[in-house]
Amino acid sequence: MALWKKILIGLAVFFVLVSIIGFLILPAVIKPVLIKKMTATLHRQVSVEKISINPYTLSLTVRGFKISEPVASPNPFVAFDEFYANMYGISSLFQGKLILEEVKLTKPYINIIRREGNVYNFSDLLPKDKKKPAKETKP
Repeated sequence: MALWKKILIGLAVFFVLVSIIGFLILPAVIKPVLIKKMTATLHRQVSVEKISINPYTLSLTVRGFKISEPVASPNPFVAFDEFYANMYGISSLFQGKLILEEVKLTKPYINIIRREGNVYNFSDLLPKDKKKPAKETKP
């Protein structure tokens, strides 16, 4: 078999593998991990309808994202219909940078509620203020 045929077959296999991994496997792996980690971190139910990755254009699309209130509520705390991010190029990853060429957020929604005692529905997400004892200064 000629060398150019081996190279052509190798490139075809490479593109098929990148397509399968990028379009099918990565979104199926990222979605449950994202939901599990965010739910555990925020102590709120997180849901994502769909995650799409295009390995050739280096883009990510997240559809139907919702973070619920900690108590039963008909309205979510944070939600959006679609988030789209397109990376500038793969060369930025080799430099250790993430440069985005385009970012688009469709129908963002934030529900802020003030409760009794000047407490908001997002107060549980803020870090607790740990007051350190004041240091005495010597004259």
